[in-house]
Amino acid sequence: MTTKRPDDLIPVHDAAAMVDRSLSSVRGWVRTGDLDGYREDETKKNSRLMVSEAALMAVGDAVRNHGPACANRARTRGRMEGSR
Repeated sequence: MTTKRPDDLIPVHDAAAMVDRSLSSVRGWVRTGDLDGYREDETKKNSRLMVSEAALMAVGDAVRNHGPACANRARTRGRMEGSR
C-alpha cells in the first residue's frame, strides 16, 4: 500500500527552524518513525528530505511540552484521529 504524500511538505532544514530543534533531531524523528519523511524526488535516494508541516507541529509540540518520549504518542494519536 502506498502512502499518499501530504500537500504541506517542507524541507527538514526549515522544519528544524520551525520547532527550534536541530536538523539532526528532526532527521532522528524520521529515522525512528516518530515523523514520516518523504523525498522531494521519489526516484532519487539522495533527494532532499521533506516532512509534513502538520505532522511536524504535532511532534514538535509534544516534545516541547512533555519531552522526547511523547513524540511517538503524538504521532499515534494523530493517526487515530485521521490527521495523516
